[in-house]
Amino acid sequence: MTIGSKTREQLLLEVDTLRRHLREAEERRISAEDALRHIEHRNRLLGDSAPFGILTADITGRITGLNSKIREMLPWPADKDQTSVDLFEFKPLIEAGIVEEFQRCVEMQEAIIFK
Repeated sequence: MTIGSKTREQLLLEVDTLRRHLREAEERRISAEDALRHIEHRNRLLGDSAPFGILTADITGRITGLNSKIREMLPWPADKDQTSVDLFEFKPLIEAGIVEEFQRCVEMQEAIIFK
């Protein structure tokens, strides 16, 4: 039996090949996700063991990450998680000059290290 210009056997072979490619792609995706989780875990450990404060924010001022040292350095609100604090309105960050440096960072489109 033929369908178009291909036989049934040719079509079944193509379907099997496509299934194999899908399985391989799924295995690569799972492997990449596992590697990403490992990297994220390692980075969290590194960040939390750092002897200095680390804070990351997006360009809108939403805090996207911080380590435990920055929580020790600043009077962090106990009732708020990091994503609910606006960088531009958090008084300790304003007083420390971090907000001004952050604005400079956004304008210059480069990362900064604030000492």
